[in-house]
Amino acid sequence: MKTKIILITTAIFMVLIFTQCKKNIVALNGSASIAEFTFMQEPIGDTLPFIAKVNFTNVSNEATQYQWNFGDNSATSAEKNPTHSYATAGNYTVTLTSVGTNGNNSITKTISVTDACNNDFYNKLTNCNFGEWTWSTDADAIKVLDANGTTVLFAGAAASCQVDDIFKFNNNGNFEYNANGQTFDVQ
Repeated sequence: MKTKIILITTAIFMVLIFTQCKKNIVALNGSASIAEFTFMQEPIGDTLPFIAKVNFTNVSNEATQYQWNFGDNSATSAEKNPTHSYATAGNYTVTLTSVGTNGNNSITKTISVTDACNNDFYNKLTNCNFGEWTWSTDADAIKVLDANGTTVLFAGAAASCQVDDIFKFNNNGNFEYNANGQTFDVQ
């Protein structure tokens, strides 16, 4: 009887050893995700602040998760199609990493971001950095138009108290005005 128990115990032990040594290998089917994107800068408006926004469109294949690095030391984004604001113009290296069920993939592109200097009004006002203006002494320095902008209601030279006024426009949106002691008083 003792031999029978030893044989049964040995048989069970052998079955357990060989069945526990089997490994389940999961095969990955398909290919890794393929990262790809396009981008377009939004037109810069004609009012301050002049923010350079870029819309990114993700066209990755077989991807379920995304990570964007915008190349300007800002935080990364996990959005599928993000819009990113750049503080200054320049060339930026943007990387998109896409993750799918069968692996990940990255693509890097250099994008060129333009700033408000491309806006004619802003460029003339600030010289793309800092602009200082005073009233002109020309006879037609001031023109007042009607609401339609078709009829001149008044045209003339600046008053003597206006000619020494200084207007300062900075590219960061700051504006300073110095009347130099006198201001224009409308009667």
